[in-house]
Amino acid sequence: MKLSDRVLEPVERLSEILFGLIMALTITGAVSVVTADRVQIRTMLLAALGCNLAWGIIDGGMYLMARLGEHGRNALIAQNVREAANPEEAHRIIANELPPLLGLIFESAQLELIRERITQVRASNFRPTLTGRDWLGALGIFFSCCFINVPSRYSIYCP
Repeated sequence: MKLSDRVLEPVERLSEILFGLIMALTITGAVSVVTADRVQIRTMLLAALGCNLAWGIIDGGMYLMARLGEHGRNALIAQNVREAANPEEAHRIIANELPPLLGLIFESAQLELIRERITQVRASNFRPTLTGRDWLGALGIFFSCCFINVPSRYSIYCP
């Protein structure tokens, strides 16, 4: 789990914007703006917008799939902790899922506290589902791909 309360991390946001911009520049670079008339420029801009729209839908969907996979992995870990044969096995599972430094510094009592809290949560709460924050992140990716890249960069060419 990420420590941040952000829906999208700054690197994720910047990556989406840059990938969309590169894609739009690839399309617009294929057409010579200097020799094109207004209809060709508008067509090029609509093609770039359509390309970024498709990119936003696909990338937002991939983000949702990744989040669902992460939730499923967390649910599987929790299930393995709950079904462990003994507390020591559960501690091993928990320690293996922690970042290496934390896995080394957590003591048995701390791992036991984590195990107890996991076993107290109802099993139905561990179903992998998408949250509102996941959908908000996908929407943010969609908008950053579609509306940040094309209109702000290329509207000067289309009076």
